[in-house]
Amino acid sequence: MPAYSQKRFSNFGVVSQQLEQEITAAYCPPGREAVLAASGTAGITAGLMALGITGNVALPSFTFPATLQAVLAAGCVPLLADVDPVTWELSPAALDTLASKTSLQAVVAVRSFGLCRDMSALEISCRGLGIPLILDSAAACGGQLPDGRFAGGEGMLEVFSLHATKVFAVGEGGVIFAPHHLAAPLKRAMNFGLMGDVLTPGFNGKVSEITAAVGLAVLRHMPAFLQRRSELGRLYARFFAHYPAIDCASDPGSPPWQCFPALFPRNADVAAIQRQALEAGLELRRYYHPALHVAAKSSSSTAPVPLAVSEDLASRMLCFPVYSDMTAEEHDRVLAITAKLLNAAPVSP
Repeated sequence: MPAYSQKRFSNFGVVSQQLEQEITAAYCPPGREAVLAASGTAGITAGLMALGITGNVALPSFTFPATLQAVLAAGCVPLLADVDPVTWELSPAALDTLASKTSLQAVVAVRSFGLCRDMSALEISCRGLGIPLILDSAAACGGQLPDGRFAGGEGMLEVFSLHATKVFAVGEGGVIFAPHHLAAPLKRAMNFGLMGDVLTPGFNGKVSEITAAVGLAVLRHMPAFLQRRSELGRLYARFFAHYPAIDCASDPGSPPWQCFPALFPRNADVAAIQRQALEAGLELRRYYHPALHVAAKSSSSTAPVPLAVSEDLASRMLCFPVYSDMTAEEHDRVLAITAKLLNAAPVSP
């Protein structure tokens, strides 16, 4: 029977179930399954609710605001921690320092810019603290770790965004890679917390059947999208090798490259470079700027320890465009504009 003939357009319908099964088969590690969510943000919130987290949650200050908002939406208290200056991701040492000053119930770490590094050091830290690790892997769906495994098997849960800006783009959506025993609690959390006549913490985080149908169509193209973006990532890395003062991601695994991040030296006027690029027809983004402890000073988040690395990285990072259908001519144009700007700025060797 065709899915549309059931006249079921939401509430975990057959198309959503099919997309979960196909994502599981394509990208989930053994022992985990895909659970769709209305967004990556909703997936993190659902994860915290499904795990019964209600107190302090550590997260990096160097991330997109959605990470912080997901923690707040779960009714938890976000505590901001610093990141490693080399990996640009939550530092195990910073986490241990934070944990020595206050109690923590969970950690939400971030795969910055969708980079696919080994997170085992953070997993070890969280096991030592006796708390779960949730990975905000928003931009990493389809990416591979250095050992060739697909991202999605680390931490208690990994959450990916399927937003229009991501490689696996459905418009608005997300997916959680979860152990089988957590699939039902996650879906309950995203279905208003309904469990018979009992209400548990929850909200409406479901995906419509129409969105899931878009996801099925996009999934067919993911191998080609990932291949093209991998090629563009290599071209960017080769280009920036001529500018050793600019730091590109080291040992990033094989990420999907939602964008290509580049860390400029401290003597570079990043805002001016961004402005001049736009005037030349090239839009660059300053993702994770400003750092959350600067942007959210008036919110309920707190930063019990100094966050100098996050603030420094946020002030110097520029992200270059990567698109699944980017032509060679378009990319050459990006590099030509960039080369002209860099040769006029104090960032060349």
